Amino acid sequence: MRETLYVPSRVNRLPTRLRAMFDPAPIPKDPGVLMRRAMRDTGLKNFGDPIFLEGFHQLHRSFLESNNLSTAGKLLAGGLFEINLRNRLLIEEACTKHPEITNEKVEAPLFIIGFPRSGSTLLQRLLATDARLHHLTYAEGLMPAPPPGLNSEGHEERMKQAKDCNDTVKRLTPELWKKHSTEPEEPEECYTLMRNTFMDVTFAFMTDLMPYLKWYRNQDMAIPYREHKRQLQILQAGRPEKRWILKAPSHTQRWRAIRRVYPDAKFIVTHRDPCEVIPSVASLICTIRAAYCNTGLTLQERLPKSFQSTMNQVNVIQDLSENLPAEQVLHVRYPDFIQDPLDTLGRVLDFAGMSYPEETRQAFGAYLETHPKNEHGAHTYSLEGTPITENEIQSTFQDYMKTYGFPTN
Repeated sequence: MRETLYVPSRVNRLPTRLRAMFDPAPIPKDPGVLMRRAMRDTGLKNFGDPIFLEGFHQLHRSFLESNNLSTAGKLLAGGLFEINLRNRLLIEEACTKHPEITNEKVEAPLFIIGFPRSGSTLLQRLLATDARLHHLTYAEGLMPAPPPGLNSEGHEERMKQAKDCNDTVKRLTPELWKKHSTEPEEPEECYTLMRNTFMDVTFAFMTDLMPYLKWYRNQDMAIPYREHKRQLQILQAGRPEKRWILKAPSHTQRWRAIRRVYPDAKFIVTHRDPCEVIPSVASLICTIRAAYCNTGLTLQERLPKSFQSTMNQVNVIQDLSENLPAEQVLHVRYPDFIQDPLDTLGRVLDFAGMSYPEETRQAFGAYLETHPKNEHGAHTYSLEGTPITENEIQSTFQDYMKTYGFPTN
């Protein structure tokens, strides 16, 4: 089905504020227009270290040259550029007003990495109920500055922006809510902080961005993680010092860069049967693409890329396991976690060097009771009728599956 048949209704589902902000050129040919919009909206001019410009220009060019973005997709991409550029201005403003922010200690953060679709979201959200840990909320990830712990001036805008983004997702892709739901105050992945540097692989979930990805793969990933840390310092300022529980499957590929910026970081690696991971990831990407593109992906089209990305992930996990001390890596199997989440959480806290008091166990249990599985609907997927078979996956991943105890035929 072509854009002219259905995009007008999709565009009309976008919040009025988003439609008005970027009409008629959500992705103008001159990237400077986007920067001027951000400066106009904030009244600020300092974007910080100009090293971000190369990534911004690469990303802008790739989006501009994409021949598959729908009108709604262009509006969403333009809105994303606005958010990231505005965030850069607000981050610099926060550090100028509060230079002491750079003295904030971000010690021994816990990074949940590993396979996507392997229980990492639930694991992070359960751990976030422990008052001894800091976590990134969806609203804070979208707008990390001004520092919420030093003033409340940004709270209303932060919550409004998160609500607008949530409403947009629900209107354009209600199916996504079954696969990954979030609320403004809920814990969320910190790839949103990486996007403010314009150096993040998740931009490519929206549409094919091969020129950008080719550039991205040759960059020093310590650069965005230094900015990641500074944003955590902003969010931590004025609040009690606690350890951070952070999560994003995309961190897995960049664990060496994380170690350069956070040498005392610990990694919790989640594992799941590749026969479940590969179609689940492919299904998620297909749903995301549907919000941005004229021609969506089918599961059959996406599966080979998900197959390859899972192979890459396995190789990186093996590299990490072989090159980090055992005390810095904890492996968590999805079946174990789902079967006995409270025991798994006890293992995680022990790994982190934290106690497991009864009130913490009760908080974990209360979250599980109030957030049942599939509360937003079941995410269904299957390899049936696709070019990739379960036997092929098991044959390719047999060493991994044997190492982590997943059954094979």
